[in-house]
Amino acid sequence: MRINQDDIIWLAYAFPNLIYDQNNEIIRGELDFCALYSKETDTLQVYFNQDCENLTKGICDVFEIEIWLTKNLALSANWPTVYEIGGRHESISKRLDIPLIDLHFYNGEQSCCLGIYFVPIVTTNIRSFILNVVIPFFYRLAYVDRFGLQAARDNLWGEYSHGEKGFIEYANEILELEQSNVGRNEPCPCGSRNKYKKCHLNEVKATASWLRAP
Repeated sequence: MRINQDDIIWLAYAFPNLIYDQNNEIIRGELDFCALYSKETDTLQVYFNQDCENLTKGICDVFEIEIWLTKNLALSANWPTVYEIGGRHESISKRLDIPLIDLHFYNGEQSCCLGIYFVPIVTTNIRSFILNVVIPFFYRLAYVDRFGLQAARDNLWGEYSHGEKGFIEYANEILELEQSNVGRNEPCPCGSRNKYKKCHLNEVKATASWLRAP
């Protein structure tokens, strides 16, 4: 994933404590966010600057991170590799006696396991990647820190099994959505109450095509 001047300007406005290291193509620093998840609509709303002052519910938190733009360990093409470098994930793991893998950190180098996608979805630039992938990941970690792992599993979005079993679960879910034959303007069969075209349609088309490719 590449970053341009407009992305750098947006990053400085939205997350002033994240600095882009052009020589190494790494974004590092403090990810400072406020966000609120709605289980009813299955959406995570991210708030910026003065909007955070009016946030009475939700979570505000800070994590020290690195985003390696050209290092790709994920299955999904073009996704950068993300690390939590402040030690919070290890502290949460020890305090709550939760294996790191259940906090979605890979064993070994402990990079973040950001999700299961066979093709890149709504992550064509650093803005969408941070808003749609990175912040949801750390929102969940902050939620676990406050309320525990089971509460996160009960009250947030679903999660897949680890490893190959999770890939199979995701593939089956996408194929079931495809076979539902829902119209573009009808509610998405995932239950989010959003129109299909604004929810899973593009992901289903791209992933189902990828799965059937010879």
